[in-house]
Amino acid sequence: MAYISFKPIDYYNSTLYTGNATTNAITGVGFAPAFTWFKSRSNTNSPNIFDVLRGTYSVATSDTSAQYNAGSDGFTSLDSDGFTLNGSGGGGSLNVSGYTYTGMSWKGGTTSGITTNGSTTITPSSYSFDATSKCSVIRYTGNGTAGAKLAHGLGVAPEFILYKRTDGTDAWGAYHHSVGTSATDSAGYKMCLNTNAARNDDDAFMDDTAPDATNITLGYTGILNTNTGTYNAWCFAGVRGASKFGSFTGNGNVDGSFIYTGFRPAFLMIKCSSATENWYIFNSKTAGYNFANYSIKANDTDAQATSTYLELEANGFKIRNAAGDINANAAKFIYMAFANNPLIGSGGTPALAR
Repeated sequence: MAYISFKPIDYYNSTLYTGNATTNAITGVGFAPAFTWFKSRSNTNSPNIFDVLRGTYSVATSDTSAQYNAGSDGFTSLDSDGFTLNGSGGGGSLNVSGYTYTGMSWKGGTTSGITTNGSTTITPSSYSFDATSKCSVIRYTGNGTAGAKLAHGLGVAPEFILYKRTDGTDAWGAYHHSVGTSATDSAGYKMCLNTNAARNDDDAFMDDTAPDATNITLGYTGILNTNTGTYNAWCFAGVRGASKFGSFTGNGNVDGSFIYTGFRPAFLMIKCSSATENWYIFNSKTAGYNFANYSIKANDTDAQATSTYLELEANGFKIRNAAGDINANAAKFIYMAFANNPLIGSGGTPALAR
């Protein structure tokens, strides 16, 4: 029996391209992205995120807490089948001539009629979400009140959320429902995407309250809810056969854990939540042959690394390295994964390992 009736590649896809420091239209994504995460594979450039809600073609660097760059260096637009880059500033971090890149894109779609209820105190000023793939990007203004309720549009409780203040230099906030012992416990811990820091017990982050099917509860920290501050939040929930957000425990052995997802990951991000380690991203388009799957970092400028960390399998991933940053003994690791194909798709075709 199929898990889902849609193709995950219609909601998440990645593209590889080479910079040319001039107009560079990248197609083949398959949909109009709600947001795209860019990273140079060949050189040390910051990873950048652009989303459809921004009135100017500004990008946010996920390895720093810098305010959004209001310029347009390297970026022109998100398009119906991809994105267009430019040569301003030599192509910035997105389109330098001869550099190789990956662009990782997620689909949104709905831009009106977001669900609220009697508890909602902040309605996003703009948003794009898809209730099928459970992905949303929302823009809102903070009110500085602990316990504020922000509508997110997913229709189920988000399991992973990123926050970035757009008019200030506050760090990137990250919530993951598995970082604690439960979703409620997890809401008491703050993580920061732009650093390698371990989880931090912070009641001011999400007011120790797990998200529900309509609202996210905000604390009063500058990361997500300064009064009159403007913010973007990227929200996700797992869909069986298409995406999964979970955790595993390291064993410090080259024969590491196998983590079942129910699909071959097209995108996989792993972070040790209990210790100081990087946020590692594995992308099936940039993978070397198992088990030399190439990685980039969300919180660092490093070029693509070829360390033999893990295998991307037809139904999950297998850790193949004893290194502490990916498999420290007894350490807790969180992950977010999006599918190439479910293990069994709607047409009855099983996913392939390669």
